[in-house]
Amino acid sequence: MCKNSTPYKVGDIVYYMYNFSGSFPVFYEVTGLTKCCIKVRPLKNKYINIGAGFGSFDAVPDTWSGMGKASKLLNVRPDGFAYALYYNHRFALRHWDGVPVSGFSA
Repeated sequence: MCKNSTPYKVGDIVYYMYNFSGSFPVFYEVTGLTKCCIKVRPLKNKYINIGAGFGSFDAVPDTWSGMGKASKLLNVRPDGFAYALYYNHRFALRHWDGVPVSGFSA
């Protein structure tokens, strides 16, 4: 019996960082739960504290940007993490703690 989705709850903001020619956060909002999956919808980023030439920045999720967007289902693995795929790379979703996430662009 799968009960891996317990670390997540509806309304949580989760994210992962991808690193291709820079480091960029990708945010989601948890919109539903099953025993083995979470349902998430993508959120856009709001950029703050932008460095010269967009070299460095802090990002926070724009929670209004996900309104009306389709949700997708992500499996929660036995290690307790849900993983998002980006260009055939798997990234663990972390809970966002409300602090801006720092990134950079090459």
